[in-house]
Amino acid sequence: MDAKAAYSDSDFVVIAAPTNYDSHTQHFDTSAVEAVIKLVMKYNPNAIMVIKSMIPVGYTTSVREKFNSKNIIFSPEFLRESKALYDNVYPAKLVA
Repeated sequence: MDAKAAYSDSDFVVIAAPTNYDSHTQHFDTSAVEAVIKLVMKYNPNAIMVIKSMIPVGYTTSVREKFNSKNIIFSPEFLRESKALYDNVYPAKLVA
């Protein structure tokens, strides 16, 4: 895929990349999400980036600061009502 062609004229970029959770370290691997953010920032920093991947609480704020962009938002997908924190901490327990 040609990243420049994919992102240059996009108003919105939906990021649905894997974020494997390591239960031993209790951390998400967000490197795939950040790789996409880097490409979007390179070719079209004005695009709105919508993260649809499972990410830890506070991650959106941290990547906004890291990439100096307010165009990064999160749209939760598999969180149950009133169970967002629990579902983030224990993603294997999610029920789709």
